[in-house]
Amino acid sequence: YNNRLTEQRDEAMKLCMEQEGEVDIINSIRALDTLKVAESKYAKVVKNRNGLILNGICNQRKKDSKWKDIRLRRAINHAINREELWRYCAKGNAYNLEGFLLPPGTFGHGDSFEPFEYDTVEAKKLLTEAGYQNGFAVTIVTGEGWKVVTQVIGKMLERIGLPSVPI
Repeated sequence: YNNRLTEQRDEAMKLCMEQEGEVDIINSIRALDTLKVAESKYAKVVKNRNGLILNGICNQRKKDSKWKDIRLRRAINHAINREELWRYCAKGNAYNLEGFLLPPGTFGHGDSFEPFEYDTVEAKKLLTEAGYQNGFAVTIVTGEGWKVVTQVIGKMLERIGLPSVPI
């Protein structure tokens, strides 16, 4: 199913960039693809800030999962440099929800949460407190469209001693 969606998106991108009037709308273009479309004399990119939300889930359901320790989940949050994600992965097509799942102005948004700051010293301290001062390998499962993001996040996790193994 994912391969067919990728083929359809790639076909629409090609038509949009190479032929006038063949495609009117392409929904949910990857950030890197917007640069390609913007170069076409046949197309223009209209940005919509209400798109995808990047989040991660740590498997806490597995018996004896190390992720049940909140210090590890906090360490990962401190290890993620959101500014780098925007710069290298989104090419300026993203913004910070400040730790919230819902953007400001939408139903259910709350402002009582404090977002995690990028702080590798704090991240390493939390890992040590949790008994993982030497780190451990982290398996990351992601879809095809998120490979670049996963690679960047993997490099961030390596900074605190958590090399990633993407699947």
